Amino acid sequence: MTSPLILTLQLSPDATGYFNQLRRTWYPAYANVVEAHLTLFHRLPADVYRGRHAFDTIPAPGVFTLEVTGLQRYPHGVACTLFAAPLQAWHQSLQQEWGSQLIWRDQQPLQPHITIMNKVTDWKAQRVYEKLLADFQPPQVQAIGVQWWRFEKGPWTLVDTWPFDR
Repeated sequence: MTSPLILTLQLSPDATGYFNQLRRTWYPAYANVVEAHLTLFHRLPADVYRGRHAFDTIPAPGVFTLEVTGLQRYPHGVACTLFAAPLQAWHQSLQQEWGSQLIWRDQQPLQPHITIMNKVTDWKAQRVYEKLLADFQPPQVQAIGVQWWRFEKGPWTLVDTWPFDR
C-alpha cells in the first residue's frame, strides 16, 4: 500500500522563514518534525497525484496574497489564521473534483491556518497566545505554489513542488 499524500500551499520564502522561526521558538522540539505549512488536503490517495496533470481540469490560481487574519487558540496550541478568496474558490473546486476520494476532514470547508505551537498544556498554550497577541505583526504572505508530500509517520517526504507561475 502506498503512503497517503498531503497537499500544502507553498508560501514565499520570507513568509515561510517567519513562520518557521515562530515554530522554532514555540513548538516543542520533539514534535516539530515538519516545517511551517498550510495544509490544503490532509490525506489524499496516491492516485490523485499526477504531477502537473492533477490540475488539468481545475487550473491553479496564479501567485496571490493571503491576509493573516489573526491568531487562533486551540486546546493544546496556537495557530495563525489566514484568508484569500482565490484560495477558498480553488480549494472548493478541488474538493468537487476529488469528492469521493476525500476523507471526511478534507471534505470540510478550508480554514487556512499555520500551526505555530501544538502538543503543549492548555495553560502553556494560553500564555503563549497572550504573549503573541500583545505584539503580533504578521508579514505579508504570498502563495507561490503547492507542494505534494508523502506522509510516512515522521518527517514528510517532498514528492513535488508545483509553482503557480509556470
